[in-house]
Amino acid sequence: VIKPVSVDFTKVESYALATFEACHDGLQGQLVPWQLGYDRGFSQARAGGDEEAAAVGMDAQMSGPDFQDEVLLHGQYREWLRLMSPVLTD
Repeated sequence: VIKPVSVDFTKVESYALATFEACHDGLQGQLVPWQLGYDRGFSQARAGGDEEAAAVGMDAQMSGPDFQDEVLLHGQYREWLRLMSPVLTD
């Protein structure tokens, strides 16, 4: 969010981390286990990119028709693991 404060100062805020943390907290719930997990949309996902990825030159590992499916977030998890692996080793 970009907020002009004065002529020479603009405040920029990002809520991405807060949203991610709220999702993480929500996944700690146990009341409705069918809502938990990282496989929603897996049956519709396909290996490789779709037409939209190709149009912007993206080399996607996986694609699917619904941007809300968790399976499309797997790339973020793979990248997090790749970046964190050096410090996670014993």
